[in-house]
Order: sequence, then C-alpha cells, then structure tokens
Amino acid sequence: MRSTVIMKNLLKLMFAVIATIAVTGCIEKQKVTEKAVSQEPRQAVITFTFDDAPKSVATHAFSLLRDNDMLATVYLSTKFMDESGYVSWADVKAFDSRGWEIGAHTHTHANLTAIPEVGIMQELETSTKMFKDRGYAPTSFAAPLGELNPIGKKIIQQFYASQRDAWGNGGMNALPVQDVYHIKSLPLTDKMTMADINATLDRLEQEGGWLVLQFHDVGPVSTGPWSTTLLSEIVAEVKRRNIPVATISEVLKHHSVQ
Repeated sequence: MRSTVIMKNLLKLMFAVIATIAVTGCIEKQKVTEKAVSQEPRQAVITFTFDDAPKSVATHAFSLLRDNDMLATVYLSTKFMDESGYVSWADVKAFDSRGWEIGAHTHTHANLTAIPEVGIMQELETSTKMFKDRGYAPTSFAAPLGELNPIGKKIIQQFYASQRDAWGNGGMNALPVQDVYHIKSLPLTDKMTMADINATLDRLEQEGGWLVLQFHDVGPVSTGPWSTTLLSEIVAEVKRRNIPVATISEVLKHHSVQ
C-alpha cells in the first residue's frame, strides 16, 4: 500500500518535471523566434527625383544613374523644355527609353496656391496636352515650390495618381504609403554634406521605409542654394549599401494602400 502511494507520487513528480521542461522549451523557442524577427532587416527603398530638369540632369545625372543601373523620376515644367539651361524633349526621350519615369510639374512652374481654380486647370491641361502630343502620359506630379492646398490637391487628383511634396520628415515615408498625394521628400541643397546623407541612410536602414530624394541642379559646380555636387557620392553610397532604387510609380505599385 505504502509503496503504491510512493510510486504515484514519483509519477506525479516526473510528469511535473516533464511539463516544466516542455513549457520552458516553448518559451525559449518563442524568444529565439522573436529575436530573429526583430533582427530581420527592415524593408527600405530609395527614389531619386529631379525637379524642373536643369540641363545637368541630362548631362550628369542620367549617365551616372544609368551606369549604376538606377532609375529616377523627373518632374518637368513643360514651358521650359528645349530652353537654354533645361533638358530638351530629345533628353526626355532618352530618359524614357532607359526606364526613367516622366512626371509633371505644371506648365509654367506655377505656385498653385497663388492662382484660382481655373488657372490650376489651365496649367495642368496645357502640361498634359504637351506631354500627350509627344507620346507621354505622366501619372506622377510634384507641386512647384511644394505649395499645395486642399483645392489644388482635389484638382490634381483628377489628372494624376500621386503627388510628391517638397519636404517633410527628412524625406522618409512609411510603407505602405497612406496618402499618395502627400509623398514626403528630402530636398538636396548646397549646404548638405555627405555626413548628412549618411545619417539619413543610416536612419533608413534602421527604421525601414521609403526615402525620396529631391534634386534640382546636379552639375559638378554649385549654381545656387538648390544645387548639389554630391550626386555621384550619393549614388556610390547607395550602391555600396545595396539599397534598392525605384521610381515613384513603381514603389506605389507595390507599397500603397490606395
């Protein structure tokens, strides 16, 4: 009788130990899994955008990105096409043939908050017609000067599938994109250094998301506050870090909730 009781107690103890080991094993496995997930690299992507399109976009940026297998989105104000100091329609044809995205930037580079609704419509309709006459149908838009109000946004939505702002959050956008008509960008100026750029790229790799870089004049000599001579260094650093590069529309195709 006594031996039976002892045996039962031993069996209870043994089962309790087994259960404890099993639970502990599950907890440790869960911790390992959580640690592995937390250490997975966050998704990151970069877009190079060029506004107005000074001639240096064709003479400097185009070949540089092409030689590094990178694409870009260029936002064009159609009034200035073929004018001295700006890209030509022949340049645009070359951009398009290499996979660059052709985006719109109004006809006269107008401040859309300073003109009436009819003026906004005229700007977009003229730009759209000039593109259409040459076989282009931009779906991406950037408001000149970054000036956009609710009225302008509503009209833009009738013409384009997205709109890129001129600033905001250091150019960082969470993925998936919640508002395709307020895509944040980082404007590159003559005051920025590679230390600034590397800090931004560090943040992108740590946090993940979509970094949109905004360029104007990118020639070898600074021409003013909205120019930068760092493009070749930026391209080299992005390539070294192996960060994917895509156009605006390509990113939105895969990372938009709208």
